[in-house]
Amino acid sequence: MSIFRKSNTTVYAKMQAAKDAAAVVDGANAIDVLQDSAFVQPKGNLIDRGLIRGGRWPSKKVVGGRWGEGPLNLEIRGSGTAGTAPEFGPLLQTLLGTATTNSAGTVADVAATTTEFDSALDLTVGQLVRVEIGSGYEVRRIATKDGVGPFTYTVHRAFSQSPADGAVIAAGVTYHHLGTETESYMTLEQYLDGLKLLCTDAVCEKLDVATTEKEVIKGTFAIRAIGCAESNDSDSLTPAYDDTDPLIGTDCNLLLDGTALNMKSMEFSLGTRRERGGVNSTGISELPFSSKFEATCKLTPWVEDKTPFTNFFAGALADVEMTKGATAGNILHILIEDVQREGPSIGDDDGDFTWEDSLTVTGGICIGFF
Repeated sequence: MSIFRKSNTTVYAKMQAAKDAAAVVDGANAIDVLQDSAFVQPKGNLIDRGLIRGGRWPSKKVVGGRWGEGPLNLEIRGSGTAGTAPEFGPLLQTLLGTATTNSAGTVADVAATTTEFDSALDLTVGQLVRVEIGSGYEVRRIATKDGVGPFTYTVHRAFSQSPADGAVIAAGVTYHHLGTETESYMTLEQYLDGLKLLCTDAVCEKLDVATTEKEVIKGTFAIRAIGCAESNDSDSLTPAYDDTDPLIGTDCNLLLDGTALNMKSMEFSLGTRRERGGVNSTGISELPFSSKFEATCKLTPWVEDKTPFTNFFAGALADVEMTKGATAGNILHILIEDVQREGPSIGDDDGDFTWEDSLTVTGGICIGFF
């Protein structure tokens, strides 16, 4: 007799070329799920017909639809190689819509300003870019692009100083939303120690991320798939797991409106997909982007300085930015743009007062790895 063990489970994720075209995964597509993670599993609707059958027992229900659904809990970290997507890239890509990768390059502009620079590197409007500024690096979102190479770029928030001619532009991967994307799908192949769950035409419809000073930065990805087939197949692949170091909340650089604050925690939630069916469709026929994202953020800083919060009482907008990591290939930057305060509450932790600020995100969320 053998005991089924959760440690024997393996999960693979790979982008599909198109809907109804399941991807063939290999060992390099393995993703590391956490011990507290659930799995994407078959779901369905049983519809009560409501018949009177002349007996004590209800009539049999009928199957009204079948799909795959469930959460995956993962570490949020880089791939270990700058410009290479992390293992869970397909989850982020189907959530936000676009994955933009750039190679390393340099600034080619002796007259660069704090908001504008030239470069032969071909970047995309909306992506994050990590640029050498003075003795360090700063991350900004590309706001506009002109020219045919070299290109002239502006950034959404000014650098602390102008980038020097020849300053390094780091290789990176950005997950963001352009607003022009069509639906994209992934294949999620799961082996639960003797049970195979194959999800095709799958998307991530929600992401919850939490950062505290004492824990690894984690995310919960809510997955929905049009198909989820069960079988007794065992995993014949050799998963290539990523041993990149985890990112921990301690020493995160977290900014509110450009001001660094000592935070107890930061969390955000981003959702966009919804299930959809219809009279002319069978079950969930497609999983389109909803008409808008639903995004919220919550900051819990220690009550040390009220100045950064003053403008929020007037309904002002600000950006929340978090950077973690110092090694190329494992530097995480999250930009939460144009947040608006809903109203703070004050609590305490071991006798110290803290704010708890709930924020509505009106400008978007970008997640970058450098």
